Amino acid sequence: MINLICKLLLKLAEVLPQSPFASMTDGVQALSSVMGILNWFIPFRACLGMLTAWCGCMTAYYVYKHGKGVLNKIIGKG
Repeated sequence: MINLICKLLLKLAEVLPQSPFASMTDGVQALSSVMGILNWFIPFRACLGMLTAWCGCMTAYYVYKHGKGVLNKIIGKG
C-alpha cells in the first residue's frame, strides 16, 4: 500500500513544473566556498542571533505598548 502511494506521489511530482528558483540556488551554491572565508571576518551567526533578539524585544515592546493602550481604553482611563 505504501509502495503504491509513493509511486502515485512520484507520478504527480513528474507532472508539476520545475522550480522557478532553481537558477537562484545555483548562484548560492557557488558562494558557499566564499562564505566560509568571509565568515572569519564577519560573524554571520552572531549577527543573526543579535538580530533575532532585537526583533523579539521590539515585538514585545509594541505588544506591551498597544496592549496597554487597548486595556486603558477598555477600562476607561485613557
